[in-house]
Amino acid sequence: MKQEILMLLAKIRYAVGDHQGALDRLEELNLDSLPLGDISSRKMKLIGECFAIKGPFFNSTSYIFRIQFIQKQYS
Repeated sequence: MKQEILMLLAKIRYAVGDHQGALDRLEELNLDSLPLGDISSRKMKLIGECFAIKGPFFNSTSYIFRIQFIQKQYS
């Protein structure tokens, strides 16, 4: 249940433009180590959406953008 709540919070934060907050929730969730065994289709959809949020910030071409984005928020 906690995982689903974190996923929904990440979606909400991303939707309202709080990208750093969304990334923080996704890091807390640790998406890469979630067990994908016997899970519901709803949870699988949430996991997919979270990877869609996380993806642009962690691919190699946008890593510099992410650093600059974070620096602007805290400047």
